Amino acid sequence: MLGTLILATAVTPVLHAPALPLPTQPVGENTETDSSPRPGENTETDSLPDPEPPASLAEMLTRIVIQPERYTGYNRRDWRHWTDDDRDGLDTRQEVLAAESRVPAEIRGGRVRRGYWVSPYDNVGTNTPGDLDVDHVVPLAEAHQSGGWAWDAATRQRYANDLVFDHHLIAVSAVSNRSKGADDPARWRPPNIDILCPYLVWWTTIKVRWKLSMDEAEYNAISRYTDTDCADTTIDLDPATVEITPVIRIRPRYPIIPIIPIILDLSAIPFMSNLTTGPRCHPAYSPCLPNRPGDALNCGDLNRSQRPVTVKTPGVDPYRLDRDRNGIACAP
Repeated sequence: MLGTLILATAVTPVLHAPALPLPTQPVGENTETDSSPRPGENTETDSLPDPEPPASLAEMLTRIVIQPERYTGYNRRDWRHWTDDDRDGLDTRQEVLAAESRVPAEIRGGRVRRGYWVSPYDNVGTNTPGDLDVDHVVPLAEAHQSGGWAWDAATRQRYANDLVFDHHLIAVSAVSNRSKGADDPARWRPPNIDILCPYLVWWTTIKVRWKLSMDEAEYNAISRYTDTDCADTTIDLDPATVEITPVIRIRPRYPIIPIIPIILDLSAIPFMSNLTTGPRCHPAYSPCLPNRPGDALNCGDLNRSQRPVTVKTPGVDPYRLDRDRNGIACAP
């Protein structure tokens, strides 16, 4: 299928595997002669929305928001892959390798052992899976920088393993993928000129599906081809939309100063001791005086609201405040 896309100007998405759950089931033209439904295909077509007409690259770009990218906070481990979402024993990488092999893939033990692939980026063929990387056309770092930084973990995982759009993930030579890195089309384009226009359409479609933005340089690098080389390149759009679940991350305007908890015995502070209640109050006195061992308190430690002090039981004066033993101590 991938070779057909290289030669054609219209790019039609085909499912790699059963679709991930979406609000509506993808609809696309089935070019296969076999009338049986493909994995994940909904046969109840009457209830599905009508497919949108093919869109040009220029039309796709009108759906893009242009804004600066956010370069901080990316961690590849936050984008969990490869997963086996349909639990068929093949993880996402193996699904892509099996689907894109130009001959029936040999699969053993949940891994693609042999097949034949042609890397679209550099037109290099191989029958060894180890020679290939499964590339996120819009790299994970780029997705983070253009809006994915706000996604929750489940959404990041869905993006990292998206098999719904056929060209979200593609098998390419390891050399070409390492050359690309996380660059956008402003800094890297496939050396195979025959795949340039499809690649730009794939890139833009992914950004539209996942509501990702473009920075100005990226947008300009793509738009320069809309009226020239890629003017006639179109894609049949999937009417289903990806449901994004963003996470709002509130960042403080000012640095956070760590607060070290300090436990204070308020009764140790004379003018605060009247705030203490319950067992903190010494049972021998009124009003409340701090309950301390021995005679650790004298009249000079008391504030005005605590004086005079009534000794509740004459003669029971642990703090020795009532020097004349008349039951009233620390009079002003």
